[in-house]
Amino acid sequence: MSYGSKPNEIRHPKAALLAESYVVQRIQALGYTADLNSEEVNQLTDANIVEVVDSAPTVSLTIDTNDFGSINLINILGGYLTKTENSNVNDGTVTDVDLSEVGTDFVVAIQEGTSGVARSLWFNNCFIDSISGTYQVDGFAAESISMSGSSQTWYLNGYAGARSNVCTFSSDVILTAGVTAGKEITLTEDGIELSSAYWNVGADKDISADGGYTFSNDKRYRVISTETVTYPVIDNEDASPVGGVKEGEIELVMWDSALDTEPGIGTAGAASTKALRIQNIDYEISYDREDLKQLYTGTYYKGLNDTNITASLSAIDSDLEMWALATGNYDRWAAPLSDLSSMSLADFQSMSTLQVRIDVFNTKDHLLHASGTLLKQIYLFDGKVTSVGDSRDVPGRGTQTFDISFKTAAYHGTGNVGR
Repeated sequence: MSYGSKPNEIRHPKAALLAESYVVQRIQALGYTADLNSEEVNQLTDANIVEVVDSAPTVSLTIDTNDFGSINLINILGGYLTKTENSNVNDGTVTDVDLSEVGTDFVVAIQEGTSGVARSLWFNNCFIDSISGTYQVDGFAAESISMSGSSQTWYLNGYAGARSNVCTFSSDVILTAGVTAGKEITLTEDGIELSSAYWNVGADKDISADGGYTFSNDKRYRVISTETVTYPVIDNEDASPVGGVKEGEIELVMWDSALDTEPGIGTAGAASTKALRIQNIDYEISYDREDLKQLYTGTYYKGLNDTNITASLSAIDSDLEMWALATGNYDRWAAPLSDLSSMSLADFQSMSTLQVRIDVFNTKDHLLHASGTLLKQIYLFDGKVTSVGDSRDVPGRGTQTFDISFKTAAYHGTGNVGR
């Protein structure tokens, strides 16, 4: 090893994560591991291992970010690649179904010196395993995304500036790629690398099918190339960006869809739907997947078995309003009726129309919470309480906790930025 030229360390300004071509903002932690899935083969009469056989690797990628009121990364993960400015072509809404079906390429660019890119790490065709959020008092709102893929490749020296480029289907023999001939490294179709005998890059920067191969409109194509060798920078920041979101900028809105329609935003919404005394709410959308394999290529897709959407919230104990809402008895608990005499666990079991909405604003003044200051919304639909509990501490105060299971979820971005 060359002691004189070896970098002392790689600090956080020297690493950048790209989801497709989007430089991910507000990352607090990035981690990745690879399981090579090696299996030892033995046989009778032989004390030694005959062979170590490797199956397709399993790659895990975890991204922890501050929630800053943007759905930029959610857009990419949902397949909306044309815009990353906190909204998308689907009226600013990305659903849990969108997130379940899309594979995403990631590149980590590393700077070892003061300029340029020393190496790049490519993660191919990653699918979401889970996405979660934490909103709490005395702390930044945070999001965490766990993903899995099937390959991990380091590029260096002449390939150090490798990037993943989205290819657009033009015909069964042409992909629009915008890649200069001689800069291409590999082409993938639904995450599977294609032999160079089946494609080539022309002078027009498009990719042409070769060797009798044809492209398909329902396939996902990415070309890895060294089209750029510059270190990525975040170039879509507002002049007054939000670095993180804390209490005072968050509203938790809850209602029973069997009794009420969706409340308005901020001061335009009914005060009775704003959940008070909340200390934290954590939610998670998790996807149960399995590797789908075929004899020809091995693993070719991350099949989806099931989707689970859950949330857990805690509140300082003050009254039984949350109980009444979560059991479907809110109309009888609240004025003018106020004639509710009892609630039981059976009431929770028969209620599945609880709606939850997390609203994120760019101001701590709750009197200014309105559509004009709204940054982002997270919807959790058709909830059913699965666990409820209280705790009493000395010295201290009582708390209520609820675990809730939901049927569907969605993210909504407004396009508003800054404070």
